[in-house]
Amino acid sequence: MENNIIEILNNKNLINNITSSCLGNVLNGKSISVYCGFDPTADSLHIGSLLPLRVLSLFKNAGYKTIALIGGATASIGDPSGKNKERTLLNKDEINHNSKMISNLIKKIVNPDFILNNIDWFSQIYFLDFIRDVGKNFNINNMLDKESVKKRLETTGLSFTEFSYQLLQAFDFYILMNKYNCRLQIGGSDQWGNITSGIDYINKTMNDKAYGLTFDLLTDSNGKKFGKSEGNNIWLDSKKTDPYDFYQFFIRLNDKNALLLFKKFVDVSEYEYNQIMDDYTKYPENRLLQKKLSFELTKWIHGESVANEMKNASRSIRNINNINNTVSLKDIKHKKILKSRILEQYNIVDLLYDNQIVNSKSEIRRLIKGGGIYLNNKRIETDTYILQINDAIDIDGEKILNIRKGKKDLYTFLIC
Repeated sequence: MENNIIEILNNKNLINNITSSCLGNVLNGKSISVYCGFDPTADSLHIGSLLPLRVLSLFKNAGYKTIALIGGATASIGDPSGKNKERTLLNKDEINHNSKMISNLIKKIVNPDFILNNIDWFSQIYFLDFIRDVGKNFNINNMLDKESVKKRLETTGLSFTEFSYQLLQAFDFYILMNKYNCRLQIGGSDQWGNITSGIDYINKTMNDKAYGLTFDLLTDSNGKKFGKSEGNNIWLDSKKTDPYDFYQFFIRLNDKNALLLFKKFVDVSEYEYNQIMDDYTKYPENRLLQKKLSFELTKWIHGESVANEMKNASRSIRNINNINNTVSLKDIKHKKILKSRILEQYNIVDLLYDNQIVNSKSEIRRLIKGGGIYLNNKRIETDTYILQINDAIDIDGEKILNIRKGKKDLYTFLIC
């Protein structure tokens, strides 16, 4: 590796805790596998899952074997970590459906070396065998001392079902250690107790060492979690949250929250980072921080072409100000126009006709006469109007012409 993975994660503020100071040395060989678990409690991941996906992808990019473990078995139990009440249990059909959807999403976003499901081994284990062979290695006092358990016992209480969760996750780590040389588990800070339970179990039953690494949960500047259970409902599946709404969520972040997320998720050179920070300090109204963050996250989750489309749509909607009706993404069509055409005395009628905005030039002239054609929200008064470079609006360093036909038929032309 050109850079040590621990150093990379530290520089991006992506380490909350590690179980051993030796982890850096263990990781130097890159021969081990790394795993992160995802319980299929819904049919999509949400923005609270961005950090585990990010850390897993950084390990993959650094050359490690990566495993995404879908909790088809553990989802039927319910993880008490970070929850103040017991989850609503899902049935098998719901879990199977959610597992399939989440697997497809993780493959698209991270493409780990392995996507496994712990139902594959738990479905082969007898309850009595598990309690006898695995359960005997767990001390009740140690289990009660886990932070996630203590918090629940102090408030709403804890069922035996949820109490047994750490045994299942520990056994997952054991299985992956045996079959995939997986010696490192990563997870949010709320998973510390579950991760250390797995490490303790491996230390007792195997002649080898396992390790854990946690990162902070994705929170805003007030410490409030970003995620579905906290009311944000920003999903990573485009069918559940439109990419435009995903993009706009990060565009609308205040400066403090944008700063928190930028370093974790955006890969830029030190020079570019300093430029962005300098612009943020001098011209916060430009919101360059939010724009870059929104674009990079949308590109990562939904692809570069979608990110460019959302960027253009965001600029267009932001600069169409005098329309009584609400402007939405579906109202805008994106086109390009050569700068050379404008320099050749390009008539507004020809522009509309050449781009099939109106089917006939006579109809275009009728619309102009009736006051139905606008350029950057200014009504075109004559069908002899010649487009000028000065007509363009400068948005984020690009020249844009906004054409409106009627109230909501909108076209954005990028001059190139």
